[in-house]
Amino acid sequence: MLQKSISLFTLLILPVIGLAEDTQVGKQMLQNFFKQEVKLIQENCLTGIENLDQWKKKRVQLRNELKEMLGLLPEPPRGDLKAEVTGTIVRNDLGIAVDKVHFQSVPKLYVTGNVYRPLKVEGKAPAILYLCGHGRVRKGNVSYGNKTHYQHHPTWFARMGYVCLVIDTIQLGEIEGIHHGTYRYDMWWWMSRGYTPGGVEAWNSIRAIDYLTQRPDVDPQRIGVTGRSGGGIGTWWIAALDDRPQVFVPVAGLTDMEDHVVNGVIEGHCDCMYPVNFYKWDFANLAALIAPRPLLFANTDKDTIFPLDGVVRCHSKVRKIYELYNKKSHLGLLITEGPHKDTQDLRVPAFNWFERWLKGKKDGKPLTLTAEKHFDVEDLRVFKALPKDEKTTQAHEFFVPGFKAPTVPKNLGALKNLQSKWKDVLLKKVLNHEDRVQAPLSLKKISEFEEMGLVVRGFEMTSDNAFHLPLWVIEGKQKKAGRKTILHVLDSKSELGWRKLMNAFKGERTEKNRKSFASVHRLVTQQNQSYILFCPRGVGPTRWIDDLKSKKANQIRRRFSLIGRALEETYVLDIRRAIRATRKIKGLEKQNITLYAERNMATCSVYAGIFEPGVNDFWFSNLPSSHRSKPVDNALFNVLKYLDLTQACSMLFPRKVQLGDINGKDMTWLSGSSKLYPNNPLVIFE
Repeated sequence: MLQKSISLFTLLILPVIGLAEDTQVGKQMLQNFFKQEVKLIQENCLTGIENLDQWKKKRVQLRNELKEMLGLLPEPPRGDLKAEVTGTIVRNDLGIAVDKVHFQSVPKLYVTGNVYRPLKVEGKAPAILYLCGHGRVRKGNVSYGNKTHYQHHPTWFARMGYVCLVIDTIQLGEIEGIHHGTYRYDMWWWMSRGYTPGGVEAWNSIRAIDYLTQRPDVDPQRIGVTGRSGGGIGTWWIAALDDRPQVFVPVAGLTDMEDHVVNGVIEGHCDCMYPVNFYKWDFANLAALIAPRPLLFANTDKDTIFPLDGVVRCHSKVRKIYELYNKKSHLGLLITEGPHKDTQDLRVPAFNWFERWLKGKKDGKPLTLTAEKHFDVEDLRVFKALPKDEKTTQAHEFFVPGFKAPTVPKNLGALKNLQSKWKDVLLKKVLNHEDRVQAPLSLKKISEFEEMGLVVRGFEMTSDNAFHLPLWVIEGKQKKAGRKTILHVLDSKSELGWRKLMNAFKGERTEKNRKSFASVHRLVTQQNQSYILFCPRGVGPTRWIDDLKSKKANQIRRRFSLIGRALEETYVLDIRRAIRATRKIKGLEKQNITLYAERNMATCSVYAGIFEPGVNDFWFSNLPSSHRSKPVDNALFNVLKYLDLTQACSMLFPRKVQLGDINGKDMTWLSGSSKLYPNNPLVIFE
């Protein structure tokens, strides 16, 4: 009967509740929300640090947080690199040689690169790890790797007496993996797994340092790292994680959260640029971990994806950390004129920085050797045929280990022990919003009217201090004892259908309308139910976009994740507050609540219900069986490290759970766990 009631209510409610006809209100709320959240992040970034001892303790904490957010806690095992040189190019005219090399950062995750080295070396040479930005080099079906695009940089270093290793990234390398899981391919389960390709790139860089320190021609005490754009953020990653490199020049690889989120430059960046930002970092945290080692910020003044204002704000915060070390001379800021481009104006000061700090040259003599490309890309290729056992293309599937469901416990006590651990980890590593749930609840009535024996009350509820969300209560005029409350959480798909119906049924009532209204009337009055419609943020009156499959909608979702607030986590918060608001509505304080939701809102309602004992039972339609199932928009930070959706759903027991329209989805674990309860609280409808 519940499913039938939902379709009938659409005919009654939409003509009278006044759902928004455009997105302007929602857009403004969303922008205010992003500004609010970024301000909180800025206020918590590198503040309250008064002395060096405080910073050193904070530094340990921040590094561990970064490792976790990159999927590197614990670190993968450092096994044999299995490094192999597949060929060498000798250029007597340049005085250098190039070794074509590959190694395995973890078993079967191949990293391809070139080692540029001087032909004549006295003793051990200083070394540079050069990290590539996004520079595709492909001919036909062959990818030569972005290392070939950036060959002019390592060529210069080798000609100046350095050993320089340049490595491919997994996206645009000889073996082409992907960076664009959330940017392009709707792989939002990456976030649920706690995976970012930035973590793989950081690990490959750490292992590249392992390789350099093992070379007999390299001085392990004189290693520097540089790169631009994507290679710039790669430089920041390894500089923050690894104490062995001593000098750094990240070029155009960092700006702050205000630029990324409020000003929207995230739309120009792929997933490798970002951690799974559970700890709500701003990027100055990342940069500060480098102190007190020599660091040169390098950027152009017209870079549209790394805007100068954000770069300067980060530099200003990091400067205070260098001052604690009394090492202000170790921090530099280079700004040149130009767009987001690899220019000679950027290269020369970077080269000078390494000459100064790795070689000790302080004479200030100008460099006359320019960085130029001297090699055919075909000659720099490492593999003639790609290794058949490679796992580089599937790094996202294994790099961060995922949850493997245990067998269903044999008794209820063992199940409850598991559920207790899951509940604890959900609070600490997945949702992390309990303080916001407990924030004062603002609920006010905004409308009330009667029609043919039904009373409709409209309420407005605040969530996150930014969104004013509607609840509509529909009841019979005659109140009876023993009433029940159905709280229906709308998703965008169901709300869109209702909005179309609202437009279709405006105006004169048809015979069909009258019959439908009569059915609704019987449902509410004769079955003695109070029915509540609730729209979380971004749905209905607060929607910020109409086309949920557009690139813009995806970029909004990415902004949520970057501020440490997975969109579905905010839905969980909204639903929890709506449940609590329901208990404050006059006449509903003590009524039993059935929570009803569909698709991704069913997912969110599961997690809301776990922590809200005020819900008596649940009805979910089209509930996915996993955070990797369709729809793709059911992602929560880190959850797939610890449990999956069917395990979470089992935490609603012993309250009754009804599932409809599961269409053959695997609910075996959920069904098995429900049988441990005396009254088997699970009901499944095909």
